[in-house]
Amino acid sequence: MAISKKAVIKLLIIASFLLTSVGCEPADVSTEVTLVDDVGRVITIQQPVKSIISIATPNTEILFALGLGQRVIGVSKYCNYPPEALEVEEVGSVLNLYYERIAELSPDLVLAGGHTTQDAITKLEGLGIPVVILDPRDIEGIFADIELVGKLTATENEADSLVSQLRERKMALLSKTKNVNKPRVFIQIDPSLRTAGPGSFIDELINLAGGSNIAAGSALPYPMLSSEKIIELNPEIIILADTDLGTSPETVKAQPGWGAITAVKNDDIYTIDRDIISRAGPRVIDGLEALIRIIHPELRL
Repeated sequence: MAISKKAVIKLLIIASFLLTSVGCEPADVSTEVTLVDDVGRVITIQQPVKSIISIATPNTEILFALGLGQRVIGVSKYCNYPPEALEVEEVGSVLNLYYERIAELSPDLVLAGGHTTQDAITKLEGLGIPVVILDPRDIEGIFADIELVGKLTATENEADSLVSQLRERKMALLSKTKNVNKPRVFIQIDPSLRTAGPGSFIDELINLAGGSNIAAGSALPYPMLSSEKIIELNPEIIILADTDLGTSPETVKAQPGWGAITAVKNDDIYTIDRDIISRAGPRVIDGLEALIRIIHPELRL
């Protein structure tokens, strides 16, 4: 039977305590936390964690949601939420980090995301900075990561409270979509007609929101569909998450051949804030609610 990441974390902490109590480990257990991150790396973090650099937007949102904004001393260039994050020093992007500046800031911890390269991890750890990678695959994974950050930062109570609130909202929303019909949905992530397929939590959100993802048969989590394939799959609802890139209901209607699509015929073309459905952070339930409002307006949330 597979052991959950949460169970592994507990076992590691217990083992560390037992080793310390019999004299096998010179350090006081209260001065460190050992955990497993989302890519299976066993990390030991010295406590207390007083300064953090986040190089992934969802991680920044988690930190601020837990009331840890004052401990955040650096963020990536794309961390724009909450507004307070814009006041924190920028330390580059995931593919172009300012290593010299990060070394000068000397954080206790760097929180990275799934797109962080091994080269970046090696360089950061070479500076003596521990790196924890958060890369959840579904909503429950997001909740587990919030709890993991709580353990890292000694804010377990705040993390448990936040997860409890989010899970309660999720269950309340699911109670409304339990018996609905599921219209075919196409979410456009960028103008190249990229969408979300199986293995992405956007796909999970579509299903939970009472929709049927037209990309469900894809072999990739973020496939690029051809215009012809979308016409063939004939979505009943089109949701645009790329209006910041110039897409609009008007540009969709102007696509050759798309006039035959049911969503276009019925003018069921909507827009959504990409961040709330693509960032694996605490706003994911906002994304779920926004999708339900679009896919099932009859529920009158």
